[in-house]
Amino acid sequence: MAGEGLSLVKGVQVTLQAVALSIKADGNIESLEIGGRLGTEGRHVTTLEIEGAVGSCRIDGGVRASGEGSDAVHLIGDAPNLDGLALTAEHGELIRRTAT
Repeated sequence: MAGEGLSLVKGVQVTLQAVALSIKADGNIESLEIGGRLGTEGRHVTTLEIEGAVGSCRIDGGVRASGEGSDAVHLIGDAPNLDGLALTAEHGELIRRTAT
């Protein structure tokens, strides 16, 4: 059951895939700034998931997914500009896109 955890969703306990940082569809972030690296080591984990609005994104140390089957970034719908962002996925995808 690697890369999964229990979460409470509308009063019901459900199993969800693990995500280090997730911006949900109704989220709106003007500027995402991280002074170091955003990274994960577990199996089947997403490091950064963006479904909501992000104006600008700066992660100084980049986004790194080092676990088996783990992806660096999941983009759902419209995506922010990730140009210049260092992405590493040792055993998964750098960017996985999903249309809404």
